[in-house]
Amino acid sequence: MTEDIRVQIEKVIAFGSRARDEATEDSDLDVIVLVREKTPEIGKRLKDVAYRVLWDYDFKPIISLKVFSKLQFEEATARGFSFYKHIQNEGISV
Repeated sequence: MTEDIRVQIEKVIAFGSRARDEATEDSDLDVIVLVREKTPEIGKRLKDVAYRVLWDYDFKPIISLKVFSKLQFEEATARGFSFYKHIQNEGISV
């Protein structure tokens, strides 16, 4: 991962069945990356890194990656949107 991407990352959160320790063999790994400023380029580069890990290391499970700006995530959580509240309540910072 290049330096400019690492500087952008504010927080990485795992959520879903694997975070709750309820995963089955076929469960994916749900991950949210919060960045300072979300741009199409940052989102693409982060997804490229995730897919490279899957490919290069034959990583199981499949990573389901979502990228949000930290501000966008905080505002949606404050408004009570259930998806964001769910992540806030069950997510594990990594």
